[in-house]
Amino acid sequence: MPKTKDEFLQLLVQLLQSISEYLIISILLITLLIASYALWDLHDTGQKAQPEEYEIYDPSKHRASFEELIAINKDVFGWIKIYGTNIDYPVLQGEDNDKYLMTAADGRFQATGSIFLDYRNKRDFSDFNNIIYGHSMAYNAMFGDVRDFEEKSFYDEHKYGDLYFSGRHHGLKIIGFVQTDAYMTKLCRPIITTDDEKEALFEEMNATSIYPIDATELSYDYTYVLLYTCDTSTTNGRDLLICRLTDETYKDMFAGERDTKDKIGGARFRLRFFLIFLLLLALLIAIAHAIRKSEERERKKEKNKVIRI
Repeated sequence: MPKTKDEFLQLLVQLLQSISEYLIISILLITLLIASYALWDLHDTGQKAQPEEYEIYDPSKHRASFEELIAINKDVFGWIKIYGTNIDYPVLQGEDNDKYLMTAADGRFQATGSIFLDYRNKRDFSDFNNIIYGHSMAYNAMFGDVRDFEEKSFYDEHKYGDLYFSGRHHGLKIIGFVQTDAYMTKLCRPIITTDDEKEALFEEMNATSIYPIDATELSYDYTYVLLYTCDTSTTNGRDLLICRLTDETYKDMFAGERDTKDKIGGARFRLRFFLIFLLLLALLIAIAHAIRKSEERERKKEKNKVIRI
C-alpha cells in the first residue's frame, strides 16, 4: 500500500496507464473482428447474388422449377442472359421501381435486389423501349458485368444474349453502350409511341453511345431493351447496355466459361480476405508489443529509482 501522497499518485497514474493500454488493445481487437466480419459479409452478400443461386430455376434447363419460382412469386415472369457474362437471372416486375431494389426473386430481403423490368413496361415486351434495372454488384453479380462493356475488346466479343418470356426464348443483340448520369431521362422513357419520339430516342442513342451504332439496327419496327445499372466508379454514374430484341435466338459461344471465372473470383477474394486479416492481426500484435515494451521501460525506471533511494 502507498505510504505517501506521491506514491499514491504514482500508483494511480500506473493504474490508469495500464487500463488505457488494455483499452487500446481491446478496441483494436474489436476493430479487427468488425473489419473481418464486414469483409466476410461483403463476400457472402456477393455470393448470394451469384447466378448459381438461381440456376435451379433456369427455364432453359429446368422449366418445371421456373414455374415453381413463379408460384412462389407472381412477379417473376422471365429470364435474361448476356452470353459470356454473369448476367443470368430471373426477370421480375413490381408495382413500382422500388420493390425489387432490395428484394430477392423469392420475395425475401436481399441487399443485392433483383433484375426487374420498369413497372410501366408490358411483360410481353410489346413496348418500343423496354428498361430492365439491376444493381452493379461486387464479384460481377447482378448487372456488375455491364461495366465491362466499356472495354472495346469486350464489347466486340460479347454481342448476344437471350430473353425468355411468354413461354419462349428471344434473342438479344447488343448494339450500343452508354455511360451517363442518373439525370439522363431521354433514353430511359419506357412509353414511346410516336415516330417523332422514336426518332428522338435514336438520336439520343447515337449521341451518347461510346461506340457507333449501325444504322441498320435502328428501325421504328424494332423493339429495344436497355439494361440499366449504376456506374460505381463515379458519383451518380449510370451504365446502359442497348440491345435489340429479336425473334431469332443466338448460340451461347461462351457456355461453360463462367464457372471457371467464378471459381477464380472466389479464390481471389479468399486470398485478399486472408491477407487483410493477417495485416490487421500483425498491426494489433505490433501495437500490443509496443505497449508491453513501454511498460517494461517504465518498470525499469521505477526499479532504478528504488535502487538509487
